[in-house]
Amino acid sequence: MAITEIFKQAVIESLQDRITKGCFMVNSAIELAMHDPEIAKIVRDNQKVVDDIFCNAVRKRQELGQISEKQDARSLARFIFNNILEFEF
Repeated sequence: MAITEIFKQAVIESLQDRITKGCFMVNSAIELAMHDPEIAKIVRDNQKVVDDIFCNAVRKRQELGQISEKQDARSLARFIFNNILEFEF
């Protein structure tokens, strides 16, 4: 399952990163976006693309019966993405 592999890779990279640099997009969102409208748009656009990718992956797994359809796919996608971001810090 692709989502599981993404989590595994996030853990591996987090453990191997001796100098915690964080995620480029998260750093840009926190440090620059509030001061620069162009950067803010890039961050928003990136978040939408990633959100859509995860949402499509969840929907596909729901259709296959691998993930329950009791929860909204978009909400699950955002939950997954936010948890992956935790490994970046």
